[in-house]
Amino acid sequence: MCLLAALIFLANTCVVGTRLSATPDFPIPAGRSVQILNSGGIFRIYRVYRPRGLTGAAPLVVMLHGGFGDGAQAQRDYHWNSQADTDGFVVAYPNGVLRAWNGGTCCGAPESFDIDDVGFITDMVATIQRRTPIDPARVYATGMSAGAIMALRLGCQSDKFAAIAPVAGTLLTDCAHARPTSVLQIHGTADDRVPYNGGPGAARSFDGTARVDGPSAAAVNAT
Repeated sequence: MCLLAALIFLANTCVVGTRLSATPDFPIPAGRSVQILNSGGIFRIYRVYRPRGLTGAAPLVVMLHGGFGDGAQAQRDYHWNSQADTDGFVVAYPNGVLRAWNGGTCCGAPESFDIDDVGFITDMVATIQRRTPIDPARVYATGMSAGAIMALRLGCQSDKFAAIAPVAGTLLTDCAHARPTSVLQIHGTADDRVPYNGGPGAARSFDGTARVDGPSAAAVNAT
């Protein structure tokens, strides 16, 4: 765990470009900002985009990057900020530990070290709600690939989200006691990393096993 903490510290010191705030109850500024949160004894980084001129309690969208990505990459590549300007909502882009998420039986260091990403993202949402007006009935999560796997876990194990929209993911965690949550699942039939019809994907771990081996999209829909 000491090695993991050191690696997280080194990764966090590489954040550049936008404002960095370590004061949890400061109001979140308009525009782009970078925030720090201590969750489970680990300092975690997330980015927030709050459009200028928002009035009243706004919706919140949590955008979860894919494997080997981060919040900065997700903010740059998925164009949520411009949509937030058009439709009037706040976007959060959290960083996974070492560019991955603990989505259940996947992926990488967060799974190996049992990182509580459900706890972190739940804490992040609560912190954002304290610092800027957010409508608690309109909090949503979406994610790409490994981020989609994490979004599905959030839908099963967090009570913060009205709906989730995973893209190219599968369910790799217990969902037996989940409360009803709306799901928009988007998945391509030619996906070989997270196969649409389930089973082991093409990406392999160091021991040769499949990184992802989960149920089909139809089975996830039926959960």
